[in-house]
Amino acid sequence: MSVTIEDLKPKPFKVTVRGVELECRPVRLSHTLILAKIGNIFENASTVSTEEIKQSEKDINELFAELIPELKGIDLDIGSTMELIQQIMDQVEPADNKELDKKGVKFDTDPKAPRTG
Repeated sequence: MSVTIEDLKPKPFKVTVRGVELECRPVRLSHTLILAKIGNIFENASTVSTEEIKQSEKDINELFAELIPELKGIDLDIGSTMELIQQIMDQVEPADNKELDKKGVKFDTDPKAPRTG
C-alpha cells in the first residue's frame, strides 16, 4: 500500500461538548501555539494582568470558533472549555507518544531526579 498526498492531509475529528458531538477542523501549528500561550496564562494567573486574562479568553473563543464553526458566539463554561482543550490536545499528540506514555516512558523527566540503571 502506497502513501499519497491525500493521506498526508490532516483530517477533521470529532469532539464532544456537553454531550453534543461536533466536527473539529484539523489543528494547525498556530492553533497549538495559541493554546500553549493560553496555558501559560492559566498556569501563571496570579502574575498576569487582568487584560491578559481577558485577552486569553477572547483568543480561546476565537480559536474554538475557527476550529468548530458551530461554537462561534458561544461562551463555554470553564469545565467545557478545559474538556475541549484536552480533546484537541489529545489529537495533536502523536500516537507513538501515547503508546510510550502507556508503557511509563516520560519525556519530561525532572533532570534533578535520581537516575536508575
